[in-house]
Amino acid sequence: MKAIILSAGQGRRLLPLTEDQPKCTIPLHGRSILEWQINELIKFGIGPIHVVVGFGADKVEKIIARHRSCDHIATLYNPFYALADNLISCWAAKNEMHEDFILLNGDTVFEPAVLERVLQAPANPITLVTDEKPQYDADDMKVIAQNNQLVRIGKTLASEKVNGESIGMIRFQGTGPQLFCSALEQR
Repeated sequence: MKAIILSAGQGRRLLPLTEDQPKCTIPLHGRSILEWQINELIKFGIGPIHVVVGFGADKVEKIIARHRSCDHIATLYNPFYALADNLISCWAAKNEMHEDFILLNGDTVFEPAVLERVLQAPANPITLVTDEKPQYDADDMKVIAQNNQLVRIGKTLASEKVNGESIGMIRFQGTGPQLFCSALEQR
């Protein structure tokens, strides 16, 4: 299974911290978020890893070049990173979406146990990792689920109707990659 990490955006909500660096390069306990992600993916045998870059691409590429497994890590450039959201970054990576893969947001920080559960989850075409919290912000990717099935997802869902939020990790397998690519084509 491969991984695609969406790291093209600046992370404007984190300004001024991201004024001159992408959010995936922000240090967390001595390593960048991207390094934490790559290390965990490799520990679980996931690869190759494709990182979609845009803002501060040179800084992301420097982190990748320092990694001992850099020959299994490649970048894909999203030239429209300043104009659009992750949908365009997915479009930039669509040629890598023809087999099973994990899709991660560039700012997703996770415990290894979360990735382990995702990899051991039943073989559904698409597995969205969610979490619950007492209140949801306007910018959260909120979800409505019933019987462990996704009913709706979006930032504009009414907070009082949702029962979770996406943490920015999705597994696609079997027919999942084809379903996702078809949805991208329709956008």
